[in-house]
Amino acid sequence: MQARRSQLHAARQTDAQVAVGLNAEGYRTPSGRPFRGKNVWYLRQLWGMPGEQASEITADGLRWVDGSYTVRGVGQALGVPKSTGHRWLKQGRLEGTHLGLGRLWRMQLTDEQSHALRGQVHRATHIPFISRRNDKGS
Repeated sequence: MQARRSQLHAARQTDAQVAVGLNAEGYRTPSGRPFRGKNVWYLRQLWGMPGEQASEITADGLRWVDGSYTVRGVGQALGVPKSTGHRWLKQGRLEGTHLGLGRLWRMQLTDEQSHALRGQVHRATHIPFISRRNDKGS
């Protein structure tokens, strides 16, 4: 079964997809139940196999090997927290592909988008100085 899991992993399948494949081929857990993604995850950990995403992302976790960004990578590139990146995705200010529940986002960030978003961040964080001095007594 470890060999079959390796083949499915090489096909870039998620743990849940691998579970479906194993079940379709008649494999079962030691207790006789169908596999679930959590079972496959446990076996990957036990056998020292990386997750599907691990081989496609840079060591720092900020970018994908194709040059696209993770949410954390966008945050670092633009000087904002991850939560801002997630909010921008929900608002449609950034576009990305969500790779599934509990998995990372993949986003292209052009120089034009980067410049525009940095400008928005600067305007949102720039607070003009307002004098509170009472000029009547001067």
